[in-house]
Amino acid sequence: MTQKEYDQWKRETAKSRSSWTMDQVSFHNRGDLLFFRGGEDGTYIEIRKDGFVSVGYYEGAIPHIGEAIFLKKHGKQLADDRDKALARVVETMGMPFLLDFIGCGI
Repeated sequence: MTQKEYDQWKRETAKSRSSWTMDQVSFHNRGDLLFFRGGEDGTYIEIRKDGFVSVGYYEGAIPHIGEAIFLKKHGKQLADDRDKALARVVETMGMPFLLDFIGCGI
């Protein structure tokens, strides 16, 4: 990783320390929603296309969340597709999560 890449990673990661951030790569590559909060190490929520939701912790998101180690704590089939599962997650997580989610640019 070059210094420029590291500086860019630091800026992106700093955003996730206080608010939920969505990983655009997971969405574009697999159609899954991956939200994370905490910086290099933190908490994640993954909502798959099939409506399965997992939550847990991640460690070592350097240089990108895709490089992190994920430790799933809970997983459940919440709905039959991603959008319905997302609605259930937003209902559960409340307004702060929704506002962070809207800021992600979906």
